[in-house]
Amino acid sequence: MKLYLDGSRGQYLPRDFARDTKRSVISGVDAAVLDYLARGPGGCLDEELPLTADETVRGEFYWDIWQTVLDDAVLTDPKDGARYTLYQNDDLWLVPEGWERDDSSESFRPPESDTLRRFTLPAPWASYLINGDASGLEDGEETQIKDFLTKEGLTDWSCANCQPAGFSWNPDAGMAGSCEEFTFIKF
Repeated sequence: MKLYLDGSRGQYLPRDFARDTKRSVISGVDAAVLDYLARGPGGCLDEELPLTADETVRGEFYWDIWQTVLDDAVLTDPKDGARYTLYQNDDLWLVPEGWERDDSSESFRPPESDTLRRFTLPAPWASYLINGDASGLEDGEETQIKDFLTKEGLTDWSCANCQPAGFSWNPDAGMAGSCEEFTFIKF
């Protein structure tokens, strides 16, 4: 993620986005919508912006229109062609296209792929999966972990990290209990 505009702009953030962002890098949003936002919240009052042949939007919809831009706009970096969607939580962020929201950490992360996979597994497995330390495992758990890794084709993958997942009745392996979400990557 990249910080695009600071949230200290307050109600003028949509205006500044529409004024300062090169139109050539924005897709998914009609230019007339950006022209409307560029007038700012005060300049939009009681003015009409035609969206289609039979629709008009009035100034009191400034924030609704901004939400449409947040939902639909895609920005393409002219240097490397990378595509980004928008996310606002006071600040305005560029999120790589395709990344998924992780509500537990209130952030975004890359989706699973041929080189990245995630599993909900018992928390006591963390030391073994990340460090190869079996000293904290119960009898038979090391075999259970190795069987899981073999079944999932993860024997040559690395466990990059884990984060709390809470209690799970149905983890991807192991017994119900306190779990972590483990991220495996393949180099």
